[in-house]
Amino acid sequence: MNVERTIEFLLKNQARMDAKFAKADARFARADNRMDRIERVVAQNNRITTRLERYGSETESKKLTASAPSSLLRLLGQS
Repeated sequence: MNVERTIEFLLKNQARMDAKFAKADARFARADNRMDRIERVVAQNNRITTRLERYGSETESKKLTASAPSSLLRLLGQS
């Protein structure tokens, strides 16, 4: 049994695994960033939905346009 070759094999194998773990960590970091962006979009969607519910339903769109604040109209693209 060649101890030196075994040690060399183990060291190379460990180096390969370290590289794979580093790549996996980078992928996880990118996934976390994507999840953060998705959570922000969902929160924004919830705020917009709440505002729309406050100012009436879709069937009252004329009333909404006439009485809604200008900031909401800009948000809806109706300014």
